[in-house]
Amino acid sequence: MIYSEGYFDKNWFAAIKNNEFGVVNIVCFPFGGGGVSSFWAWKNYLIKANIFVLKLPGRETKRFEPLINCSKKLANHIVDALPLSLKYPLIFYGHSMGAGLAHLTILELYKRNRLLPSLLIVSGREPPHIPYIYSVNNLNDKELIQH
Repeated sequence: MIYSEGYFDKNWFAAIKNNEFGVVNIVCFPFGGGGVSSFWAWKNYLIKANIFVLKLPGRETKRFEPLINCSKKLANHIVDALPLSLKYPLIFYGHSMGAGLAHLTILELYKRNRLLPSLLIVSGREPPHIPYIYSVNNLNDKELIQH
């Protein structure tokens, strides 16, 4: 039973905590190489939250699915997989790449006039209006650590 009274598409979201005491729904957007396991410990600390984690293609249980290399296309899939309504408020949390993806997902939700999160929490990323000019793709270990 989902106490949040909304259907999170199980192909796209894992419910790591979904309980009768939940008064808020948190949707977690993992960092570039992360997945559901990155948030597993959260269930022990967020007592009054239902926690759902985005399951990205190419990771963990979806490791054999083809990657989606267009963030806007990915945001569209995420919006399609989110519930149309929920009993409890919705919060998005994203770290690094997940922060950018959470932001794009909110823009797509807004464009479609869908349920918006009450709060967006992000970490490990520049704000969307500031372009990220540092490419780390070609740095060696020492340069990457220094960066």
